[in-house]
Amino acid sequence: MTFCDFVVGLQTASILHGAAGVALSYLIEWWKGYENLAAQLKRLVFLVICLVIPLASAGVGILSCGQSAAFVDTWWPALVAGLTVFGAGTLAHTRKL
Repeated sequence: MTFCDFVVGLQTASILHGAAGVALSYLIEWWKGYENLAAQLKRLVFLVICLVIPLASAGVGILSCGQSAAFVDTWWPALVAGLTVFGAGTLAHTRKL
């Protein structure tokens, strides 16, 4: 696996993104400041964290791997991957909402 394969993998939604969302949702609870936030703000912070990695990898892919900068080719799959992580992490904590 090359660096560019890894970068593209971060942008493509898969079952691993769902597992990462569940894991991230439990890991974020260890952050001391997170427990003091209101429920809506917690979800917003979690959404931003979930979107940062795939969107950053899309930018890296465009700059260093020659990926297309077209929204449909690069940015949309990255958004879907981030929303997959967010959705899985949110579903893991639905009983707490």
